[in-house]
Amino acid sequence: MSDKLIVRYCMECGKVKYPSDTEWEYPTKINYKILSDILLSHGYCEPCGEKAVAEARAEIARLKQNV
Repeated sequence: MSDKLIVRYCMECGKVKYPSDTEWEYPTKINYKILSDILLSHGYCEPCGEKAVAEARAEIARLKQNV
């Protein structure tokens, strides 16, 4: 198996981040010739991750109040 490029993909906003990039960006074009060389790592970019954590904490607090 050849080495594949791991590209991070935000499940919330759809931005991607390549290992060589410093910023998350919306993909503008997909080169179908290189898709077989890519592995997508699903997760969250920093802003979406912070939002998801805040929402989870709020839901936990709400559930604790109803116990």
